[in-house]
Amino acid sequence: MNKPSTIRAIFLHHSTGGDLIKYGNVRQLFREAAPNIEFWDHGYDPDKIKGYLHLTSRFQLHIYGLRDESGQLLARSFHIPNHNTDPDGLSGLFSQSVTKPPKNALSEILEFDTIIFKSCFPTTRISSDHQLKAYQTYYHIIRDTIDKYPNKLFIPMTPPPLRASMTNSEMADRARQYSNWLMSEEYHQNRANLIPFNYFDMLATPSNSKEPNVLRPEFCALFPFDSHPNAVAHRTVALKYVDFIVGAINKFFASTPNRENPNEPVSILA
Repeated sequence: MNKPSTIRAIFLHHSTGGDLIKYGNVRQLFREAAPNIEFWDHGYDPDKIKGYLHLTSRFQLHIYGLRDESGQLLARSFHIPNHNTDPDGLSGLFSQSVTKPPKNALSEILEFDTIIFKSCFPTTRISSDHQLKAYQTYYHIIRDTIDKYPNKLFIPMTPPPLRASMTNSEMADRARQYSNWLMSEEYHQNRANLIPFNYFDMLATPSNSKEPNVLRPEFCALFPFDSHPNAVAHRTVALKYVDFIVGAINKFFASTPNRENPNEPVSILA
């Protein structure tokens, strides 16, 4: 079919994703590169912000809530299960039963044409091979749901790395393994509607560097305990991020067959 005149995309994230949008000027980049793409995002659920997050949210309004293509904060949110975008939380999200009209988070995000999602940097504190294997299992569950919606485009993002002072060489190596696996053919198996974006690699030191697989020093915040990438990192990554998503959308929707009910699951043959 012809590419739809308007593509609606939703980006599920927490603070790092919110920072990328704000400091990378992502919405303006989308308007310039592809005016036909409506870029929405969903950060922390404002109904569940407590304690430290409640305090910081007063100064970082961009990291929470549901925002439309103009960046306007909406009065409603999707209520991501358990407020969790770690691999186990995303697995729970993608395991929800789909309802019509939408009554849960999965049903809400499936109203969009393109679903972009990521975990944040604590995910890369992978303390054992068992934990790494568990992450892979969660993403197989996510992939099972993705297979039911071949007319939707899904863009999982590899998580950002931890800074050197907040990890060790073993955990950093597993973080690289995890990101490589998410990007691999072993995971996506050339599915047309599953196109991962390697966010980790854009932010991390190379595997052959003195301190490998950690947040690049030039991308580190001032405080030694803070693994949030700084504004320089977001400005550096933002254009590549937007170009990647625009390219994936153009490629996918130019070749996706039309169906009368694109939100309906279909049977996938082995």
